[in-house]
Amino acid sequence: MPRLALAMLFLAPLLRADTLKVPSQFATIQQAVDAAVAGDVIVVSKGPFVGPVFVTGKSDIELRGKGLPTLDGTGAGSTLDIEDCTNVLVKGFEITNALTQGIFVVNGIGVRITKCHTLGMPVGIHVRDGDTVTVDHNQVVGATSVGIQLSSGVGGGPVACTVRANHVEDTTNLAIMVDGQDGVIERNVIKPASGDGISSHINSLHARFARNRVLDATNNGFVLEGGQHELDRNKVLRAGGDSFVFTGNSSDFVLTHNRTTEPGGTGFLVDGDDMSFDHDRVLKPIGDGVELGKETCHLKNVRVLHGLGNGIEVNADSNTFDDCRATGCGYDGFAVTGTLNTFTKCRAKGSGNLDLDEAEGLDNTYTDCKFKTTSP
Repeated sequence: MPRLALAMLFLAPLLRADTLKVPSQFATIQQAVDAAVAGDVIVVSKGPFVGPVFVTGKSDIELRGKGLPTLDGTGAGSTLDIEDCTNVLVKGFEITNALTQGIFVVNGIGVRITKCHTLGMPVGIHVRDGDTVTVDHNQVVGATSVGIQLSSGVGGGPVACTVRANHVEDTTNLAIMVDGQDGVIERNVIKPASGDGISSHINSLHARFARNRVLDATNNGFVLEGGQHELDRNKVLRAGGDSFVFTGNSSDFVLTHNRTTEPGGTGFLVDGDDMSFDHDRVLKPIGDGVELGKETCHLKNVRVLHGLGNGIEVNADSNTFDDCRATGCGYDGFAVTGTLNTFTKCRAKGSGNLDLDEAEGLDNTYTDCKFKTTSP
């Protein structure tokens, strides 16, 4: 085969890629989507457009809004429905007026939703099943159920999906819900939420929550279930309830450098086992700083400052505490009713009642600890 013909054969897919313009070439977004093939870019000009739009079975196409065009779902179940697609990009749309969810991604692989705005609707952006879906730099406002939802369908939940740098505002129930495994939930800002900030499903596994900020949630900042999640450098400010809640269906979490200020309830409410805390901070809680209700947890360098309740309350057995401190707490610095716990280099001072209040008849171990006032 001649070299020129061979080169043209390899370049044919690249040469086929087109820019499809709405409305100058196609009257509707749906017409452009139906005509698009791999490599095509659909550019939608500013202005209102009527949905719903269905993107089904497409690969390697882009749907780009120019000037944030509005797509109105006209009361359909979803305004933009993306199903069984691979490597599809959606960027720069305002999504409104769906009965159930604004953007719905089902069984997607490598789909990315970025720089879109959703207004109202029960769910802003919903990802069901699929693999390596990315939801980033979107603004979700006024969702009445969930702002951004990762959910499990027949495929068992999303795998390795990323929810990054989104702003979720004024949700009625829950800002972000996580299911599936190996998800990354990072750098999202939630303010305010008339419910909880971030929650995970009982079947979720290996999710990483990093550098998220939850501000002024009416209820709780984080409510997490599942197994083997990581939480790093998250911040919860002024939650109406508890800042971090780990239910009885949670286990094997690793927490590092998380911080909460002025929770209306408890800073860390721990009802899961085998949890690890390192350099986590609670400032000015209305309730307790840390309330530990399960076994075999390890707390290292945890600080509670100026709460109204107990600093660290231990109601379970066989936990370890290294270099943990409670300062200026309204009641007890450490309140211990569990047994077989080990405390090393722990300290409390300035407590309203006792620095260490331990129930009688327990077999706990204290090494190099400093408590000025203790129970008899």
